[in-house]
Amino acid sequence: NVIYVTMSDFSFTTPATERVMKGVYNAGTITWSDFSNGLPELPINCIINHNGLYVGTDAGVYYTNEKIYPSQGWICFNNNLPQGVVSDLKVNKCDNEIYATLFGRGVYKSKIQTDQSESVLASNVTITQSATISEKIVVPNGKTLTIQGTSTAPITLEFLSYGNIKVMPGGKLVVNYA
Repeated sequence: NVIYVTMSDFSFTTPATERVMKGVYNAGTITWSDFSNGLPELPINCIINHNGLYVGTDAGVYYTNEKIYPSQGWICFNNNLPQGVVSDLKVNKCDNEIYATLFGRGVYKSKIQTDQSESVLASNVTITQSATISEKIVVPNGKTLTIQGTSTAPITLEFLSYGNIKVMPGGKLVVNYA
């Protein structure tokens, strides 16, 4: 029940403060609010929703999601993407990539941002079977993450493009037969 609308036509005499508008439908009424925090005061040419929102602006691609917007707003998404006038965005869900068409410069692609969740270990944890890691695992000070296989049954961890293990100072990662 949410819709986003982008504005790409405004004059330099009228400041472009509302470049992305968020509409929330409730009980037959749409309530609109500005959703432009962090965006440059330039036209917003396109928008796409995939694990968050991406907009193509006259200065490149920007990204946000409901978790980061309240504190950071929109952030520049320039992973292998040049600055320039972005006229269209498309997502290839199979390859987890976003394609940006830049006026007069061609088409560029980049791995897309993921709505990456983070798990901070509250106690020592042992993984004893093969698994796919699809989130950020943080091993804090004083905690141990053990990945434990056997000589006859080693385990395999498959990391998705956004899954990782981060060991903080004082934390431990023990790997046996993996």
